[in-house]
Amino acid sequence: MWAVIRFKKNKLNILKNDLENRLGSTPKIFIPKLKIKKITNKKVIHETNYILGDYLICFHEKFSSSKILSSIKNLRGLKSWVDYSVSSQKSILNFIDLCKKNSDKNGFLNQSFFELIMKKKGIFIDGPFTNMIFEILEVQKNKLKVLVNKVITVIPKNNNCLFRPL
Repeated sequence: MWAVIRFKKNKLNILKNDLENRLGSTPKIFIPKLKIKKITNKKVIHETNYILGDYLICFHEKFSSSKILSSIKNLRGLKSWVDYSVSSQKSILNFIDLCKKNSDKNGFLNQSFFELIMKKKGIFIDGPFTNMIFEILEVQKNKLKVLVNKVITVIPKNNNCLFRPL
């Protein structure tokens, strides 16, 4: 059974080890992430961000037992356990499949993941326009025509510039 777990970011490895010890075998853990390039003081810094914040998705056969769930709730590094995950197994699997289809060979999400939910406005999260809000004027097959600070520009969809809907 898949479970959604809220974890303490600085204690993720401790939580993984405690889960393995308590369950008797290693659970499958899925944390969708982004690789973001930031420029500070003329230095390029690559940063990994989790798109779910401090939530992860975990699978183990023993999660279907309420006895196991009650014993796991007090592990180190665990903030909380999302109770509705029992009824949402299909949705969780669909989300994982969507993330895996739209990720690169290193497991980082591609821009195609965010294009699936594109609206009229967005914000750049990587590249030269980082943290700038834009408005989509036209969507074409392989490029976007956007308005950024009263300047119209065309952005190819296959570039390294990541953006998300606003």
